[in-house]
Amino acid sequence: MPENRRHRQSVVPSRKVMTPASFSAAFLVLITAGPCQGWRSQNLNYNLTVPVSVSVQRGLCVHIPCSFTYDQKDRTSPVKIYGYWFLYNGNKHYFAHDYRRFAPGTLVATNDRRQGLLQDLVSRFQLTGNPEEGNCSFSILNAKKQDEGGYYFRIEDSSLRFSYTHQTTQVHVTELEKPQIWASTAVLLGKEATYTCLALGPCIKTEPRISWITPLSERRMPQWSQRHSNGSWTYGSNFTFTPFSNDQDKQLTCRVWYPHVQTYVENSISLDIVDPPKTVSISTNATDHRHLALCSSEGEEDLDHAVAQEGETVSLHCNAKGKPAPTLNWMKGNETLRTTKQGRGRILLLSEVRPDNAGEYRCRAETPYGSANKTLRLCVLYSPRLSSNQSGSTCWEEDHSLHCNCSLNSWPPSQIQWEVDGQTLHEDSIKGGLQVMSRAPQENTVISSLKWTTGNLEKSHNIICRGANPLGVYTTHFLFSPPAKGSHLGLAISGFCGALVAFILCMLGLGLIKFYKQRKGKASSKADVMEVLNSVNGGHQRANDGSLIYGNISPLGKKSPCSDQSKAAREKLPEPDELYYASPDFSKLKLKEPTPPEEFVEYSEVKQK
Repeated sequence: MPENRRHRQSVVPSRKVMTPASFSAAFLVLITAGPCQGWRSQNLNYNLTVPVSVSVQRGLCVHIPCSFTYDQKDRTSPVKIYGYWFLYNGNKHYFAHDYRRFAPGTLVATNDRRQGLLQDLVSRFQLTGNPEEGNCSFSILNAKKQDEGGYYFRIEDSSLRFSYTHQTTQVHVTELEKPQIWASTAVLLGKEATYTCLALGPCIKTEPRISWITPLSERRMPQWSQRHSNGSWTYGSNFTFTPFSNDQDKQLTCRVWYPHVQTYVENSISLDIVDPPKTVSISTNATDHRHLALCSSEGEEDLDHAVAQEGETVSLHCNAKGKPAPTLNWMKGNETLRTTKQGRGRILLLSEVRPDNAGEYRCRAETPYGSANKTLRLCVLYSPRLSSNQSGSTCWEEDHSLHCNCSLNSWPPSQIQWEVDGQTLHEDSIKGGLQVMSRAPQENTVISSLKWTTGNLEKSHNIICRGANPLGVYTTHFLFSPPAKGSHLGLAISGFCGALVAFILCMLGLGLIKFYKQRKGKASSKADVMEVLNSVNGGHQRANDGSLIYGNISPLGKKSPCSDQSKAAREKLPEPDELYYASPDFSKLKLKEPTPPEEFVEYSEVKQK
């Protein structure tokens, strides 16, 4: 079907003013003619790509991208293609070059200069695309409320005429929106901060004016603008100030004035000032001021101290202020400790403190915007005791001299003195051939060394190391006894005698085995058996002193070659018919007197070389 014939079906050849009823009837005829055009679109020869709907604020601009295709067979002339954008609004447009034809709606943009347009439309609507290249994009400047509605596109040349009424775009005109206010970073108390106000501007060169309304002082308000690729503009203003604590919740208002529409819009926010934690406070029940000086040292004036005695319960309470509320943690070294929450603070509870609980405890207050720390040193007071390396407390003989070390652990550190056969020597002293030197490898450990170069090592000596601090005394006794003369010869004789006795017992056991094999019957009486046992064991000797307890301990060493035979002989001995019981009497044993609680005594043996 030719295009002109189809078009005549949709044209009302009268130029009379149409009533709403007659316009509806004409529009119905246009819809009736649609199937032929729709058929072309269904063949994908005529297609339009355009947003289904767009929105634009009143007084601003919008760019509507668009592209189209058509059937090349329908274009038989190289004449320029004209493009037309129409707004469906109940009007009709008569083409200037052919008044017999019209199109429904109002022509708002075209590249056909023969068509007459209202001056307001010429200045605000622009066909930015080139129809020869299949581009039908257009823009609306300084949008008005009457610009709302559906828009469709039409192409024409001398042989081709087609309206894309099946693919339209809907334009919505809204009121001006409030400007946006935002801060690039958090607003920190006492630090310079910047707020930015952003507003969209018209595509025409009529800049909006941005102003700030606020009671804040010390402000700077430069204004700037940025043009986008679609021709639109963004305008902004920066508000820079230094917030103080009394600025919290104050109002900050950005107002934008659009002179071409004689309208202003504004937006307000309340200042939310962030206050990172700056100080941390620590309180404790361990406030023994009498011994507080024992914990503090030079250069630690900013460090809090707490003093407790061993076995006491210590509570450490930490608190910090900030906005938002900081997270609190107690740490010792790199270890985070378990705590309990009390109000806004955190409590660290140390029950029955021990020496290893001493040290530095750090409370850390942290927010996403900053942190603060406070450190407390806990000192645990305890009485002297042997250091963990107990081998450090010993005596030995070397190069005809007697050497002793005494290592004690306590807090405060112990004062050590020595007694040698009743003679007292203090730390770092020399008296006769006796010399005492002390050192402290750790703050809670003292090692004292005794050297005796002129002592008579041929007799016994009583050596005492005594360490003391305000909480107690610890005493170590070193008992020095020289070896007896001829001791090596005595040991040799004792070994020989023991071997001889073992040999005799072995031979005696073999004789008993042979004797019992020759006997034809069992022993006639219990007395005979007991005589044999007494003869083997050498008899029993009853202890007259009831305070003594005797025990037979088998010596360690190589077994006798006759031990297995003796065992076999003993297994063949007849079992006694009666049992004998012994009742040891401990009434004569002497009880050791208790040591005073404030003093601990340790005994040590001197090593001989």
